[in-house]
Amino acid sequence: MNKLHKRVSKIADKTLSLQRLKDSAECDDLVYDLNDSEYIDPQMYYYAKALSDHNSGLRFARKRANELWVYLESNPYVLGYIGYDDYQEHVSGERKYMVASRNIQNDKYASYNDQHSMYTSINLNTIVGKAKKAMRPINPLEIADMEVRSIQDKFRRGVADLRNVQYNAWSKIKSDDKLLQDEFRNILRSDYRFVNPDLKHSLINCFEAIDASKEADAKTLHVHFVRAYDKYKDGALHFEVIDVNNLQNSTPHVTDEIKRYTEETIPEDIMGKISVLNITDVDEYVEDVGYNTGDGMFYVVK
Repeated sequence: MNKLHKRVSKIADKTLSLQRLKDSAECDDLVYDLNDSEYIDPQMYYYAKALSDHNSGLRFARKRANELWVYLESNPYVLGYIGYDDYQEHVSGERKYMVASRNIQNDKYASYNDQHSMYTSINLNTIVGKAKKAMRPINPLEIADMEVRSIQDKFRRGVADLRNVQYNAWSKIKSDDKLLQDEFRNILRSDYRFVNPDLKHSLINCFEAIDASKEADAKTLHVHFVRAYDKYKDGALHFEVIDVNNLQNSTPHVTDEIKRYTEETIPEDIMGKISVLNITDVDEYVEDVGYNTGDGMFYVVK
């Protein structure tokens, strides 16, 4: 909410009468100290007195030592505030009288600056004239517009809270794979009639994929690395075979032993799979057979 939309009930306990302001202005014992909760700048009395002469119903409450809230007892919101200080940005200047109100739009400053809602003047009469025009009571339409933000925030927060409850509850269900699988598998095994048959088909496909994936994860892969080459350049193939185990792991085990065969001595299982791989494309993996890596080299599944 705009800082000028200040409830009177929030500042009423800081109300100062004109007599109290006058006493402060005439007191020589109070030292000028903006942080002193008792101190009130003498100029604030003269400023408040001039406004009260125009409207005796105005009331004043301490905002800080050199600023006063201005309000009417009949209105729930302050009319604004007045002050006497240096209100320039970025540079130091002389102290001036100031009025701040929701009815002021000072386009010399950006809308997010406090000065956007301020007028200043070194002349008391000038600033009092501006203050009289700016400090108009807030009408019911304005109040309704200001207050609607509060109920709107509460309503939206309530909706957001319910959405969070829904999200957290659904996330908990979705994150428990075992719970979902057990319950949905049980539903599929039962006589449950799906409202949407597509969901049933999706669940069946899903569980088939899950089961296949689990089966694949449980598999081990042990192979023979085979190099086939024409050792004596006479057209007769010779074979070097090395066992490589546990390829399902990130670090497979390559054994140290090199077994050597000819076409007559190589085991039939290995030769049969090499024959299959010879008619496949290079870099193609054949399930339970092996992999042709090219240039007479193969990985044959045990």
